[in-house]
Amino acid sequence: MSQQQVIFQQFFNNQQGNVQPQPNQTIDHNCLMLEMANNWPFVRCMMFKHRENRLSQVDEMEHGWLDFILSNNMDIESFKDSEEFLEKNIKLSQT
Repeated sequence: MSQQQVIFQQFFNNQQGNVQPQPNQTIDHNCLMLEMANNWPFVRCMMFKHRENRLSQVDEMEHGWLDFILSNNMDIESFKDSEEFLEKNIKLSQT
């Protein structure tokens, strides 16, 4: 095995163990967080209606918000405002 093959093998073997979210996943996540923060009063109202079983219809964007909140078992009321929500949920770059 040549020295070049050994270097590439070591490089790619090391990369397999270090799994990080793809940049696009982080961007998509952060866009969703910003959408929710920018529509904070509506998100709170939507979740109130959901808790009261009065939520009858949501559009595609609202569905994304609702799916994120429910799949992460979030209590929107636990955040004092949209700023705190962003601080706790935005994903920062590791670079």
